[in-house]
Amino acid sequence: MQPQPTALFLQPDGKLAIEWSDGRRRQYDAGELRRNCPCATCLHERESAVRTVEPPENLPPAAITQARPVGNYAYNIHFGDGHSTGIFPLELLLELGEE
Repeated sequence: MQPQPTALFLQPDGKLAIEWSDGRRRQYDAGELRRNCPCATCLHERESAVRTVEPPENLPPAAITQARPVGNYAYNIHFGDGHSTGIFPLELLLELGEE
């Protein structure tokens, strides 16, 4: 059975921390999550290597503003740049996190 999150919180340094049922604790950098967003728009931009919208040059670094569970299989993560359409499956979060 796949590990499940047992705790999720934003750390003072802006990273998202998730504690997993198998005892692992992983930290997620907001920029890494934003770059790996699995929504259709972000996937298209990564696959085509063409940005449809250029971000403003003075855009602050990505920040996580909210993380909400989606059923028992994913989290919907909201970012400070207004992006909130990505649903991050638990499998992806397990792959991305640094231990």
